[in-house]
Amino acid sequence: DWSRGDRYTAQEIIPGLLLGPTSLTKKTELLARLGVTHLLGVQQTGTEELSIPSPPTSGQFSSLTLPFSPSLIGASDAPTMANPVLPTIMQAIDFSRQVRLQGGTLLVHCLTGMDQSPVIAAAILMD
Repeated sequence: DWSRGDRYTAQEIIPGLLLGPTSLTKKTELLARLGVTHLLGVQQTGTEELSIPSPPTSGQFSSLTLPFSPSLIGASDAPTMANPVLPTIMQAIDFSRQVRLQGGTLLVHCLTGMDQSPVIAAAILMD
């Protein structure tokens, strides 16, 4: 029952993992209702205007912001190159493991919730 307008709110991927746009990080009451305890921001590198705003300063959420460039995903096609996005993905997975161990709920977000953060959410699902 998803509608186009739903892209502006958090979407539950699985229990304990939500996906959405960065604008949600300012809606602390909504996040509290959804049970969000942790925020994982994914920021596109090399683009100043796409900087992720600081998460809420209330101390209500634990947060981590990671740099990410979708253009790096195919960089490992050459056999001699290491994939430069892998450390970012591993940091995200480690953070999500901590959230699960604490019984928390993680919101993975990027500017629109439809660019970098779904890649990270998929990696978390595969873990």
